[in-house]
Amino acid sequence: MQKCASLNNNTVAFIGGMMGMIGYGTADFFSKKTVDKIGIIKSLLYAKLIETVILSIFLLKDSSLPRLTLKNIIFLALFSIFSTIGYLALYKGFKIGKISIISSVTSTQVVITAIFSFLVFGEIFSKYKIIALIFIIIGIFFTAVNVKELKNNLRAHGLSKGVLEASCVVIIFGAWIPLWDQFVEGPGWIIWSLFLNIFMMGILFFYGIFFKKKFMRLGKGAPYFWILFIAIFEGMANIGNTWAFNGSNNTTSIITAITSSYPLITVMLGYVFLRERLALSQYLGITSIIIGLSIMPFL
Repeated sequence: MQKCASLNNNTVAFIGGMMGMIGYGTADFFSKKTVDKIGIIKSLLYAKLIETVILSIFLLKDSSLPRLTLKNIIFLALFSIFSTIGYLALYKGFKIGKISIISSVTSTQVVITAIFSFLVFGEIFSKYKIIALIFIIIGIFFTAVNVKELKNNLRAHGLSKGVLEASCVVIIFGAWIPLWDQFVEGPGWIIWSLFLNIFMMGILFFYGIFFKKKFMRLGKGAPYFWILFIAIFEGMANIGNTWAFNGSNNTTSIITAITSSYPLITVMLGYVFLRERLALSQYLGITSIIIGLSIMPFL
């Protein structure tokens, strides 16, 4: 998957963002039960292991080498550390909180990403891009949050469980994403993505062994298929996002906004497979996201 000369800038951003939305939305659907079953570290470690194997296949298509300088290796190590912290916080949120609340909080990272991209990297925001972002962000909120359920939770338990962890995810990845976008410009983005996963697996392995005193072996009854689905769809999301970052310009906020619409996928999967009813606010949120996406061709 190299830069596509046949695709225009916004088309690459749209495709990459949609891959992220579908990938993360589907992965989150399986993550909650997997984390409850085998724990946070094992869930993340084995998902990343399978994802790395899948990503390696793309080397057959593009084996371009990046600039392996000491500076870039140090930056990659920092990306890996903060990405690992972000994922651990996300999975901790899934474990102790409600996935609908966690998703609604984490998806707001698009706001920080847009502000960061504008202030630090000078991303240009056209009139149509701003309108699309507004529709998508509003849609994300209403799709992720069932207002009636939210009120019941506030009365019964409050929303403290997992919200702190989700807020950490927003801050970390809100800044991480535009920085990663800049880092993977040029050749070798697949190699960088592979190294990122390998570094993350190393951090997770040693963290589990030395700090948590846990063996990393999966026991009987482990949800192997759930882990596989998480890896496949997270891999799809990460590949799509990084390919779009590499293959388009001035589109960081749009790619992130489309990707952050992943609660739409999680909610729809719950509706189809778990027969979960959608609230009126969620239908309005879905409509708002669709309107935002339909504006994309005019950017």
